[in-house]
Amino acid sequence: MIVTIPNGGKPEAAVSNGAGLAIVIIEDRLQVAVVDLKTFKAVHHWTLVSGEGPTGLAIDLKTDRLFFNCDKMLMVLDARTGKIVDKLPIGEGCDGAVFDAEKNLVFTSKGEGSITVIREISANQYKVWAALLSGVVPT
Repeated sequence: MIVTIPNGGKPEAAVSNGAGLAIVIIEDRLQVAVVDLKTFKAVHHWTLVSGEGPTGLAIDLKTDRLFFNCDKMLMVLDARTGKIVDKLPIGEGCDGAVFDAEKNLVFTSKGEGSITVIREISANQYKVWAALLSGVVPT
């Protein structure tokens, strides 16, 4: 079955929470849409109070935290309420985001050729752990 789900804007990235919901970044509206995959309808639209051009999206299923790049920041959102938990600097030209659940690390890539690594200390505490520049190999 193929279904088109109205989301109110330009979707950029999506993740599943593993419990019947898809979370979608709506890039041109600075929003996150939560879509019920049984009814194929958006059940929430959370407006991002700050940021520009959200891209890249990852999820921690254990802590219900969403990670997405927005302007020069990694934004951490509570996946149940849509509230911003933290913002961390990541650099220019944000693009992709990946979460390593085994190591509790968020990786963000940027168009400038760098990767910022954020350590999840707890559901509400995060710290920039490393910044890797293109062509530079840490020793």
